[in-house]
Amino acid sequence: MAAAAYTAANNLSSYVQMPAMALGAAVSSFAAQNIGAGRWDRVRMTTWIGIVYNFVLTGGAVVLIYVFNRQALLMFLPSTGGGIGIGYAD
Repeated sequence: MAAAAYTAANNLSSYVQMPAMALGAAVSSFAAQNIGAGRWDRVRMTTWIGIVYNFVLTGGAVVLIYVFNRQALLMFLPSTGGGIGIGYAD
């Protein structure tokens, strides 16, 4: 049961991390292009926009999972097993 609860929590963690990593790669690419073009004003703007988007997307996912944590775990665990009780935090 503990292994199932850990796996479910790990899957939820990857759902939070995937958009953040993709956004980081995109911002890195934009910043590198603008560094090559010598447009440091765009580098600064790209950085701040990336930080805001990352905060909103990642923070939004964390808030949703925190508010609906039981339902989120039910995506990966059966409702009849003991794993939900281990993975669920009040």
